[in-house]
Amino acid sequence: MCRRPASSMHPYESENASLSSSCQGRDKRKGLLNENGSGSSSLIDVKIHGTSYVVNLRYGTTAEKEKQRLLHHAKATAIRKAWHREREALKANTPTTNEWMVAEQDEILKVGVASNYEGEYIHDAQIYPELAEDPYNIRFVKKAVDTSSKKRRRRRGAPSCKLWWLDKFC
Repeated sequence: MCRRPASSMHPYESENASLSSSCQGRDKRKGLLNENGSGSSSLIDVKIHGTSYVVNLRYGTTAEKEKQRLLHHAKATAIRKAWHREREALKANTPTTNEWMVAEQDEILKVGVASNYEGEYIHDAQIYPELAEDPYNIRFVKKAVDTSSKKRRRRRGAPSCKLWWLDKFC
């Protein structure tokens, strides 16, 4: 038997906490239990599949972290759907959300996205979570130019060595 009797459990104890390791192994094989992590501080997913629903119970995280995880996945899905919509509009030669240059149109048609654009929410998903996965809540904006020091060029004639004892090698 894989479960302790309910009478031996603390009133606030989760039934999942009382599962033995052999039961967890069985549930993993059946696809009922999904552990994410190294085992010590792992995250446990229990998925219950019905004919028209999936209930996902996640142990080992907070409600806020789970909300952020779900919003992150919803945004990725909305952006993917919005790019698909742009591509289909370009194929059908119908109006798109942006005025794309010819090279960008070709890239969208070939690759599915324009590499120098990124999707962002029109309406904040923190305020309107019902719009989190909606592709019509996505607009495409040019990616910000990276002005970090990694991209800067070295001036001509400037010494490349900072240490005086390496001058003969520079």
